[in-house]
Amino acid sequence: MNRKIAAVIVFAIVLVAATAAFSLGFPIAQKPHAEELRVSYLNFESAAPFLIAEDRGFFTQDGLNVTAKSYTNGAFAVDDVLEGRADIAIGPGEYPVVADALRNGDIRVIGVFDKADIIFLVVRNWTGTGNVSDLRGKRIGYTPGTMTAFSLDRFLSVHGLPEREIEPVAVSAANMNDLAATGRIDAVVTLQPFVDQMRNTWGGNVTVLHVQGGQPVFGLVVANGTWAREHPETIRIFLASLDKGIQYVDTHQEESFLSVRGRIGLDPAYLEAFRQQNQFGLSLDRSLVAAMEDEARWMISNNLTDATEVPDFRQVMYTDGIQKVSPGGVNLP
Repeated sequence: MNRKIAAVIVFAIVLVAATAAFSLGFPIAQKPHAEELRVSYLNFESAAPFLIAEDRGFFTQDGLNVTAKSYTNGAFAVDDVLEGRADIAIGPGEYPVVADALRNGDIRVIGVFDKADIIFLVVRNWTGTGNVSDLRGKRIGYTPGTMTAFSLDRFLSVHGLPEREIEPVAVSAANMNDLAATGRIDAVVTLQPFVDQMRNTWGGNVTVLHVQGGQPVFGLVVANGTWAREHPETIRIFLASLDKGIQYVDTHQEESFLSVRGRIGLDPAYLEAFRQQNQFGLSLDRSLVAAMEDEARWMISNNLTDATEVPDFRQVMYTDGIQKVSPGGVNLP
């Protein structure tokens, strides 16, 4: 039989079969639709693996259609998942999660993806001996509800300067630069890119100090507890896609930094600090629990909560996703 005639016959048979199946109501296999996922994220340097996973299509390849909303305050991202405006929040530190747990909220930590040393104290015209005691009487900005408040108090305490001997001033990303420009703050506890903004505002006449004292800020992935229990497979897929972003950042640090620095607002010269200050990797371990207990005790002692006892933070951990994606990263007490 002529090959062309045979090909035509085969095509005709396939066409007739497909038409018959359609007319008889038999389902024809179709490509599954991507699952919609709403993500709120904290737009600081810890967000790099998430942004890279977005840019390189890892979420899309794994069947997730991610709609992302950025914040510069982790408490707002956590509020989104608690109030149903987002399914997952990525990037907030542990502080707002501790605050919710003390209110008996339904927040769940589904993973840690970064351990970072990224909080700084930026001081204008720091004269005198250059000792921390020279901050006495200074107006120091911090952002309520975030790690900056805890980090500032711990930093001052370690150096023997009670917080009552400075003038704390509540600031936000929106008004920080204006307060600095008009002289209403003398210093501020903040992260990049706001450190560089303060340098520019104050003409470069600043001193910048790390204030974490070796205690990392944990970049968390969190969700509403009810949503997490109902979407275990979605969580697994999200963490697997995020892990691809982490691996890409680790193996292509300079390329990744250059790719995301414009979205975050980082100076090109910040690359080396970016490398040194972030430890990307999926985990849920006892160091997070210890940090959360420490912060809970601080909140209770400073009357920032109605709670009187430190919760069992192991109950806040949702381990199923991490155990499937990175089982070696789970090490809880």
